Amino acid sequence: MTRPGRILDRYLAREVLAPAATALAFLFQLLVTLQLLRRTDVLFGSDLGLGGFLRLLLNLTPHYLTLSAPVALLVGVLVGLGRLAEDREIDVLLGSGVSPGTLAVAPLMLAAATGLLVLGLELGPEPAGLTAVRRQVNELIEGGVQHEVKPGVFYDQLSDLTLFTEDIDPATGDWRNVLVEDDRDRQAPLLLLARSGKVIPGHGGTMMKLALADGEAHRPRAQGPDYSMVRFRSALLDIGVEGSILRRNTLRAPDEERTLADLWDESRKERAAGGWWQLSAVAFHRRLGLPLAALSFVWLGVPIAIGSSGLGGARTRGWLLGLLAVAAYYVLQHLGIGWGTMGKLPPWFAGQLANVGAVAAGAGAWILVGRRR
Repeated sequence: MTRPGRILDRYLAREVLAPAATALAFLFQLLVTLQLLRRTDVLFGSDLGLGGFLRLLLNLTPHYLTLSAPVALLVGVLVGLGRLAEDREIDVLLGSGVSPGTLAVAPLMLAAATGLLVLGLELGPEPAGLTAVRRQVNELIEGGVQHEVKPGVFYDQLSDLTLFTEDIDPATGDWRNVLVEDDRDRQAPLLLLARSGKVIPGHGGTMMKLALADGEAHRPRAQGPDYSMVRFRSALLDIGVEGSILRRNTLRAPDEERTLADLWDESRKERAAGGWWQLSAVAFHRRLGLPLAALSFVWLGVPIAIGSSGLGGARTRGWLLGLLAVAAYYVLQHLGIGWGTMGKLPPWFAGQLANVGAVAAGAGAWILVGRRR
């Protein structure tokens, strides 16, 4: 590449990086703030402390970087190159013999670097960080159950679970006259009454149980007004920190705690055993599609930006188009996940459906740019 070409690439990269960095900071802060605010009952109603909060934020950082970095780069392309098109600098470059494809070299190089960053985070830091978040949140919830359940007060901080005890032995921690309302199965809610109970902490903050003794379980029948009742001498109930609280906790998605290698191995084993292998296979290809999202976003964003010569409001239009493109991308992604897990699409295509849609839309945009020129 000639020296003028390198100068042009550096100039375009600077124009894209400045708004991309701003967008990354904004999106990262927005994602983290929204998710933490949705779990204020757990995070800020406990003994989290400043150190615990900083540890939580550090562990969440790789996850939200993988989500926000490709989107931020798209906004950077739309705003940065859109500003050049608005000021007719793009027209000058094209008029001097620079091809539209040359204008995409620097943004695509940035997209490749972003994709490698996302892939690197997915291969280790993101699953490890989300696993640490799960353990930390579970430990906070366990501490809440063990220390915040008061005699004579209903405790309803667990998702679809309500706990009540008439008295707690201060020496042993045993509960007396326990009531548990379990609505996790909406079709057949369960009411447990027991003479005594005891909280059994989980190992590593992954799960805890409630051991009940000398009680009875009441469950309505699927049809009709009657219900069934069973007496028991002892029963062990999963409090469901992993399955209950984290169903409301959007700090992570279950498949994102596993590495790409784990998902691939699980898919192969399930397929060999005749199980539901599509679920893990689609998750693998969806995760693999995130690093490619940066490339597909830039492929789509560059022709949209350079095709807006002379139009005002580049920054506002860049944010708006970026939001619309991202919304369409994730709609296609969710559709692909649903169709892939149901077997309507091959897992590889289902996981990459959003990228395929972005590349197809980008191809159409490039054709329009070529016709205008």
